[in-house]
Amino acid sequence: MEKQILFTETPEKFYQNIEKAVRKVLNEKENNEFEKQLFNRKQASEIFNIHPTTLTNKIDAGYIKTTPDGKFISGAEINRYLGIADNKKAVSNGNLETA
Repeated sequence: MEKQILFTETPEKFYQNIEKAVRKVLNEKENNEFEKQLFNRKQASEIFNIHPTTLTNKIDAGYIKTTPDGKFISGAEINRYLGIADNKKAVSNGNLETA
């Protein structure tokens, strides 16, 4: 049995919705990859756009969590500290990028 799908949208609107869905999936994949990465304190301070000493002070105060050895900060922790929602991600140049 053959199934038919009826669209009530214009072709342009349909393609825009498909493109939006694909971009969302790709953004989620990139965000998951970022969250799995580990950054040393210098790299993390560049992402936060703060001096490394300030970052160390925030770590010592318990605002930012590190790996058990204290050498690395995960991308997930960076996103948590910055309060980034699912539709935003931190990028390595220290700026925020929206989807």
